[in-house]
This record gives sequence, structure tokens and C-alpha cells, in this order.
Amino acid sequence: MKITTLESFDKTPPTAPTGLKAVAAITTASLSWTASTDDVGVAGYHIYKDGVLAGSSTTTSYVVSGLEGNTTYAFTVKAFDDANNLSAPSNAATASTGDPANVQTIKPGIIADYTTWYVGINGADKPASGTVATLTRLASGGLDMKFNLQTENYPGFQVDPATPANWRSYNKMNIVITNPNAKEIQVQPIVKDGAWEWVELGPYIKIPAKTTVLAAVPLEGLANKEVNRMIFRVQSGSSGFAGSLQLHTIDFDLAADAYAAAIAEMNRPNKASYYPWNHVDSAFTGNVSSGLDGETIFVNYSSSISDTIAAGVATETKPGLGVGDDWTPYSSVSCTLTNTGTKAIHVSLVLRSGGGWVWQETGGQTDTDLTTERVLGPGESVDVTYAFHSPIWKSAATAWVNNAKVSGLSDIRGIAFKVYPGTGEQVSAGKLSITNFQLNF
Repeated sequence: MKITTLESFDKTPPTAPTGLKAVAAITTASLSWTASTDDVGVAGYHIYKDGVLAGSSTTTSYVVSGLEGNTTYAFTVKAFDDANNLSAPSNAATASTGDPANVQTIKPGIIADYTTWYVGINGADKPASGTVATLTRLASGGLDMKFNLQTENYPGFQVDPATPANWRSYNKMNIVITNPNAKEIQVQPIVKDGAWEWVELGPYIKIPAKTTVLAAVPLEGLANKEVNRMIFRVQSGSSGFAGSLQLHTIDFDLAADAYAAAIAEMNRPNKASYYPWNHVDSAFTGNVSSGLDGETIFVNYSSSISDTIAAGVATETKPGLGVGDDWTPYSSVSCTLTNTGTKAIHVSLVLRSGGGWVWQETGGQTDTDLTTERVLGPGESVDVTYAFHSPIWKSAATAWVNNAKVSGLSDIRGIAFKVYPGTGEQVSAGKLSITNFQLNF
């Protein structure tokens, strides 16, 4: 039987995307553009890196990952419709990734112009009796605030210039700020202008847990661009808690990619204590105890572990927030595994991704052993790398065969190190220590 399909009557391609912009970090580039139009409708966009298809998107933004550091790339975008008509390319946007071995220092900007920064409460004058919150200088010249939002509301980084500051030549203010806490923090930029009028400069800046951001603050609402007081008012995104906040720079009219490499490095989980390692995983019934001791992750396993009983240590990446960490900027996890027990054990890394906490697992690889089953003899210590883009991972989707790359890197909910014996083997109680834990670009 011969079947003939109808040819689409739509022969008109979408218009070319316009205004393509690229902002690079160390191994990623964030692209954005203005939407195309089509007589029937735009179905999506193809993204090209140096002329080669890098991915597709149904929105007007895309993050290209897996880039090399200290390298310049050219990007273009083409729109397509449901009939697969392809538009002309957008304008080309080039971006240079940062050098991971030479991360730029963040300059403090106008923070360094004033020595009289203080903690104010809700923008009021400097309290005569002091505050619960305190300010100290960072080594870079920025400011560190320690606060307790359970006992003191709306503390702020504040300064009153001896001579009113003149911001007439600027379009926007930029700040780089770090939230090292496990909960969201919000910062409201406010000034008292030349007439001592209260002017809020845009909405609250929301800073996710354990994140450094470069924020752009509009100055259009500041009609009188003389400034008698700068206020960066702090509040929590949920219930009050005690913590800290680091204000690295206050500057003006910075490029969108200013300090991108430095911020990427600041956001990199580069030590074990970045995560709490206190998640109780029901899969690990062979535990005696597990957790974090300084920068050492550990699991004390019992002699009961077997073909059906595993031990392990686990952590959520963003406990209680209903979202995971975005690991698309990174290429791998690395660490040192040490078996202090008297019998050989098998060890694997487990990643849990997405809202369904999809289980993906591998034994990783070493410089001398590219197999994916990691066996540690008694007293053995080995450096292991778990590469995300290598086909060394197994899951239900691969029928538990190590032949896939990690999926769902943009939403890693949990991390675990699993301990188990070889098939039919028995072990004595012992301890696995994991040191030098970090994610790598």
C-alpha cells in the first residue's frame, strides 16, 4: 500500500530573531533575543554556536553549557514554525568565557568612598544605642552584615555622604551581593534624595539561597539625583532567621556580564559544607550514622549491608524549597573516597533530579580506571571524578546500564554516596570518608 501525505501549504518562514545578546560566565553563556513573528505561529528557536546547532528553545532565552573557559564564541538564533520553515539567522552575538584560573577580583566601587557605613533600621537615622545587626569590612573592601531577623526587622546597609552624592550622569546602579544562607533574602535599594525625600529604587531584589547575584537597579525614579543617604534594606523572603549578607560592590552602568566569571566561581559548590548532608534517605537502611564532620562527609555502615541493603549519606541541595540546584554550569563532581573498614566495599554517587527525584547513579572514574564500578579495598583511598556529560550513568531509563549522560542538570534535588558490597559478598562494619568534595567547571 502506498500512502501519500499532504504537503504543508505554509511556505512562509518566520522573521529573523533580533537583538540577540550573550552573557558568558566560565562554562556557560546566557542568550536572550526579541521574538520572531510568523503568519501561522512561531514554534521555537534553534541556537547555533560557531555555526553548529547547540540546542533549541520554545522561549526567547537559552543557556548554552559545556563551554571551554577563556574562549570566545559566536552565537546566532533561527526561528522555525510548525511546518519547519526556518528563518534567516539573527544578528551574531559574541561572548568570551572567563578564565577559571584567573578569576577577576570584584572591586568595591563607591563602598570604598565612605568609611562611615552603619546599620540603620528601616532607613532611619543611625541608632544612638547600636543595633543587633553588625557591619564589618570584607578583605576586598565590601561589607559583611550579620543580622537576626527574628529580633530586629529591616536592618540596612546605610551611609550618609558628608557631601551629597551626585548621580546625574548614571542610568542604573549595580550591586553584587551574596546570600550565603539556606533561605532567600530580599534587599530593597532606597535613597534619601537631595531634598531628603524617600525614594525606592525599583522592587526588592530577591537573592536565592546560597547565591551571588549582579543586580541592576534603575535610577529613573530618582528625579533629584543628589543623594543624602543610601539604604539597602534587608528582609527575609519567608520567616525571620539569623544569618549574614555580603555586599561586594556598588557601582554604576556596568555591563551585563561584569564580574560574570567571579560570580560563577562564588556560586560554585567547592566544599562539602556547601550542603548540610543531613537528609535521611529511606534507601539506606544499612547505616549506623552519617553526616558532615568539618569538610568530611562520612557514613558509618553496619555489617548488615548486602545485595538488598545499602548504606549511604545524602543531602538535599536546597532543603525545603521545592527546587534544586542548577548544575548546568559544571562538568563534574570530584572527591576523595577513603574506606577505613576491614573489607572491600563498592561506592557510587547518586544524583536525584527533578520533582520526581529521578535516581541516576555511577561509580565514577579515576585517572587509571575508566570502569564505572568503584571498589575500595580495606584502607584504600582514591580520587574519583563523576563527569556529567560522559555516558557513565545508569537509571531506570537505561535499564540500570551505565550508558547515559546525566539528565535534568538544571534541577538537582539531592546528592548521595551509596555504600554496598559486591554480589554475594559480606562486609564488616566500617566507615567511608569523602573529602575534597567539589563541583568543577
